[in-house]
Amino acid sequence: MTTPTVEAHDEISELDEARHETTTIAGDRDLRYAEYGDPNGSPVVFLHGTPGSSRLAALFDSAAAQSGVRLLAPDRPGFGESSPWPERAVNDAPRFLTPVLDDAGVDTAGLVAFSGGSPYALATAATVPDRITRVDVVAGATPPTTDDETPAVQRLLTGLATTTPRILRGLFRGQAWLADRLDPSFVTAQYTTGGTTDPSPTRRGRS
Repeated sequence: MTTPTVEAHDEISELDEARHETTTIAGDRDLRYAEYGDPNGSPVVFLHGTPGSSRLAALFDSAAAQSGVRLLAPDRPGFGESSPWPERAVNDAPRFLTPVLDDAGVDTAGLVAFSGGSPYALATAATVPDRITRVDVVAGATPPTTDDETPAVQRLLTGLATTTPRILRGLFRGQAWLADRLDPSFVTAQYTTGGTTDPSPTRRGRS
């Protein structure tokens, strides 16, 4: 197996960097977001899981471009390169998502939420329904605060981060290495079933 060169990693980083923008939220906090797909396509906001960042959306760059989708992928506050906002709650989601739409010049958009990003997508659709056309949830997860017991995966990650951060860093690097080199289906297959459903244009997240 060939080890990637530093130059190759730098080239990927420069390409990814060129597709990022930064806007301001909640006073003086920075919120960073990436754009993938077709810059003139139908806007869709992609919300990453927990932990995660906007880089997950890079897996869908080609598919979004082919489908005519402009994919906006923010780093949620405290993730990636967005400023921390420790006191925020799930219902604060519109306060960091609508600035992304405004900064990108988008009036309305669809939402695709992955895992831990799901509560924020649903909260946004319920709070500012005039800005959201539909919501799609992939492997949705509830916020940890809704359960008396901390999920096993979160306990594991917290334990590794506290006691052996180098091992956790290595696991994430290995996952990133695979994601960079394998087909996106390698990642998405871990969270989807073999069957498909007919996507309905019906709006979700509204009553």
